[in-house]
This record gives sequence, C-alpha cells and structure tokens, in this order.
Amino acid sequence: MTEVRSNACHACAKAKRKCTKQVPSCLRCGRLDLECIYPAAKPGPYVMISWDAAAETDDGVPGNFADWTLHLVDETHTSSSFTAYETWVSHLPRQPDVGPFNLGYLQPFISVLNQWLSEWVRKGSNPFVHARLYQNRFPKCAQDAYSALTCYLNKTGSNNSIVMHLLEEKCWDLVTQIDMPQPHPPFDDSRPAIDLLEKLAKVQSLLIYQVVGLFDGNIRLRYLAEKRIALLKRWMNELVEDAYRTSCSGSVLVSAGVNTESDMDMPDSQNALWYSWILSESIRRTWIIASGVQGLYLYMQQGFTNSCQGGMMFTTRQGVWEAQSASAWDKIYSEPGAGLTKITELDKLLTEGGPNSVDNFAKVVLMVTLGTERVAAWNR
Repeated sequence: MTEVRSNACHACAKAKRKCTKQVPSCLRCGRLDLECIYPAAKPGPYVMISWDAAAETDDGVPGNFADWTLHLVDETHTSSSFTAYETWVSHLPRQPDVGPFNLGYLQPFISVLNQWLSEWVRKGSNPFVHARLYQNRFPKCAQDAYSALTCYLNKTGSNNSIVMHLLEEKCWDLVTQIDMPQPHPPFDDSRPAIDLLEKLAKVQSLLIYQVVGLFDGNIRLRYLAEKRIALLKRWMNELVEDAYRTSCSGSVLVSAGVNTESDMDMPDSQNALWYSWILSESIRRTWIIASGVQGLYLYMQQGFTNSCQGGMMFTTRQGVWEAQSASAWDKIYSEPGAGLTKITELDKLLTEGGPNSVDNFAKVVLMVTLGTERVAAWNR
C-alpha cells in the first residue's frame, strides 16, 4: 500500500497547489516530473513546512505573511480537527417533533435572523459573520449588501419604494457579475489560488437579499428571490467544494495589509490555525443559515421536498466564536467536546451539557431542528 504523508511536499506548497502526499512522489510532482521532497517532521502539535521569509507573492504581500496557512497542519491534533475533509459533508436533520411546520413555528427563526442582520449592521459581526472576517478585506459585494441592508433596516413609509428598488438593483449587480468560477480540478496549474473570502462574501450577500426578498412581503422581491433559490444553492455547493480543498486558508483574511492586529505580528502556526478556523466556521454557519432559510421557505410553499441541503458540522461550545485571540481560541477549542458537532447529533447537547455550555447560534439551530418547546424546557 502506498504510504501517505501528513503534510504537503515542498513543490506543491511553493506552488500553492493541493498535494496528494503519496510517497515516494505525489500525483502532481509525478505528472510534472518534479522532484518530490517532503519536509522533515517537527516536534509539537502543529506540522508546518518552512518557506522563504523574504519571498513575495504576486500581490506584493511578504511570503512569510501570506503563505503561512497554505500548508496543512496535523489533523490528529484537537484544534486541527476542522481541517479534515469529512467535516464538510452535509447531513440531513430529522423532522422536528412538532407536527407539520406552520407560520407560528417559522416566525421565531425569522425574527432571530432579522436580529442577527441588524447586529451585523450595528456591530460589524453576528453569530455567522465573525468579527474578524472582514476586518482587513471587505469585498465590494459585501459592502453593497451591508449598505443596502442598512437602508432597509432604517426605511420609512416615505422612502420604502426607494429602498426596495435599491435592494433589487444591488442584488441584480451581484448576480450579473462574472459568475463564481466553477470548481477546478485539484491539479490544474492554470488556475489561480482560490479566494474563499470573496466567494463567501458573495454567498453571504445573496443570502441577505434572499432573507429580505422571501420574508419581507414585497411581491416583486419575493418573485425575484424565488427565482434565485437555485442560484444560492449552487453558489453554496461551489463554496464548500473549494473550502474542503483549501482547509488552511486563513491568510486570505489578512492579505490586505501586513500591519494588522498585534497577535499577527508573529504569524505562527497557532494564529494560522485560528484564522483558518474563522473562515471555515463562517462558511459552515453561513451554509446552515442559507440552507435553513430556503429550506423552510420551500416547505411552507411545497411541503417536504428534496430541496433541503442539510447542515454542516459546526462549533457549538460557548466562547469559541467569541475568542479574542488565537491562544484563547486554542485553549477553549482543545477542550473535550468543544470541536465540531454533526447537525444529526445535536440532541446530545441537551443531555451532555447545560444551556450555558452552548452558544446562541447553536441554540437557534437546536430550536429549528429539535423544536422550540423542547429547547425552551432545556433552557429553563
């Protein structure tokens, strides 16, 4: 049986390409007739390869700053568990034990979601948009969505038609831009490195327009939103497919400038892992919200269909999402039971820990998947 290494070879790492990590040669090096050399194992929980600190990437960012998350870490370490490919598989939750869905069941979820959108406008973050996600790079599509959402949340009877027209135009601008690139073969050297932040921004922006369009009550916006349900599903699939190809990609969150937060002055493996987790968890939570919003809407229209995309594994432990530094995140995330939880196993949270051990995002997902009454009784 061919031996498989736990980290990428030098050639793939330097080219920022996916490495299959076989010994004596990975597939890419074999195909291109390159010398395949793997880094020596280093002590400690993180396995990362060296790079040229003086090198610069094409965008002018020093190589030691832009490249430190392009190398796979040791997936056997607790804090690295989110990088495993199998964590990106979606699972279908069972139908809640509440009988058929009705508007009364759906309304609390929509109300909470509207609160989270308002929180993003006021604070720059919410339970699915991390505080550091757009701290250094704020893609144009996300800026437009933020501006349009701000106008929507502050609209009046006098300017309602103007705001609705603005939402329609901004959404049109988003979906008529050059479409998100199709997922590319893992060894296609002609394609540039994947920019997951830009793709996530597009998905989150379209999600915002969908929430307003589907549930505001404006007939025209609802008609347009219904036509874009399939588009958001496709963008979600493409985002996740590229995410599991690029597990450690936190550098895209800080690539706009070197002079960032103090904890990034020394881009070590712990910071690399934390920023990669921030992007990864934001993708997972956005998937869950988008799948839930459109799935619940379609159920209200059609009953249960095959339209539900299911849910990703995500982090439920209180304090992990709110951590203010890499060291604080690592301390909590390394604790037993603080890693990713399958959406099909959420009922374990009701028996293995109290309400204070679960964050607000997880509580809302519990409410939707297990029923409001059951979760309310657990919260008491």
